[in-house]
Amino acid sequence: MDMIKDHDSQRGGAIVVPKVVDPSLFFEFGDDRYVAWPDVSELKLHFLTEHSSVTVISLPQGRSIDTDWLEAHITESLELDDVLREDFLQTILLAGPGTEQLSSIQPFERLTNPQSRTWKIKRIESVGWQSGLLPGPYIVVGDQLWQVLRLYDDTQGAFLAPVRKSIHGRDLTKLSNFADKWYTETKPRTKQKELPMAIVVPIDLFPTADTPQKRLVLKLVEDLEKHLKVEAQRVSISGLWDDQPPQAAAGESLQDYLREVGANTFLYENYHSTANFRDDYRKKFGRAPFSSPFVTWRWKIGKQYTAEQHEEGMRRMKTYAEWFLDTVMQVGTANTAYYIQPAWHQWWISPILGAPEIVVPVGQLPYESRISNQTEYLPVTASIMSQPGTKIVAILDTTATSIIIDTDMTLIEFTETFMKDVGRSLVVQSGKIMFPL
Repeated sequence: MDMIKDHDSQRGGAIVVPKVVDPSLFFEFGDDRYVAWPDVSELKLHFLTEHSSVTVISLPQGRSIDTDWLEAHITESLELDDVLREDFLQTILLAGPGTEQLSSIQPFERLTNPQSRTWKIKRIESVGWQSGLLPGPYIVVGDQLWQVLRLYDDTQGAFLAPVRKSIHGRDLTKLSNFADKWYTETKPRTKQKELPMAIVVPIDLFPTADTPQKRLVLKLVEDLEKHLKVEAQRVSISGLWDDQPPQAAAGESLQDYLREVGANTFLYENYHSTANFRDDYRKKFGRAPFSSPFVTWRWKIGKQYTAEQHEEGMRRMKTYAEWFLDTVMQVGTANTAYYIQPAWHQWWISPILGAPEIVVPVGQLPYESRISNQTEYLPVTASIMSQPGTKIVAILDTTATSIIIDTDMTLIEFTETFMKDVGRSLVVQSGKIMFPL
């Protein structure tokens, strides 16, 4: 791949561009990270420079549009929009119904004058109101615009964005192809170490009683044992903690050690990350914003904790994650330990570890619905998680870049092969039932 330098940015930055255009593009401007995706518009813009940045501004109808309006609009957008930054202002494209009122773009030439321009705007063009372009920043790839999304890190370094957070689908074969095209063009495949395989089943996440749901999940475990020719290790996470506790636990049980962690980390950040919104809303409208009972409950808990308590919670979470990888997932001892749990929730261990996780259907159970007064079917799923990727440092055009070996795709491909091998369906139906009766 080629590294395209951002020479205009005072803070530096770089755009990673694959030699063969792939439907995703990750890049940075300064400390901010972004991903771009081809826009749905069929508009071809041959006059734009490859890999340059563009901002589309939609002009409203029925009002006077001049240089002062445009300048004020850009200023306000830079202040309020957490995606837009000056680096995207190389070219301004005017779209929307207000473009019908423009006879020319001459009134805006002052903004492109190197002597008087406020930003790095080099060109302003009108593309008409039927262009179909949404307002916001873009990157030029070929003669098309790729829309830009901002990537955020959570406290564990995982992206928080509509990209790679989760992918949902009903067909595992299509999911595999989509995921491969979506985010793997910068990820090298490497041969895994020759270590024994391991399957870990946390028994303390299962109900103690024998239930139909539990039997369906354990049947998946049996199928996985046959496929890998490995006997699953049925372990108690709390029991392992008691037997092999981390030194930092200082004798506390797992339950006591993590008792406040969910509240003083996640709920603390949930409350404080929305503080600016609440403050701005109160200044503007003179009252607190409406929030649902659930959100109010979250905020009420999150605001109770201090920054010091939050820091202690993060330290405990890090200790737990390191212990979990070493003791439960057996990193460095076993190769890709497949950790099976009977359900899935985004607050569970995979986001903390940065580990790939895939949820698969394992069956459907009939029950008599009090709503429909008919026999309905309850879907049952299980979660399969493998070890997280390993970070390596690659030198790309003198720029050191941290790259993650792609265990995400390895898990998806493994799951597809496993499901085929044991005769499980790779496709679920939409509607009332997952599988034909």
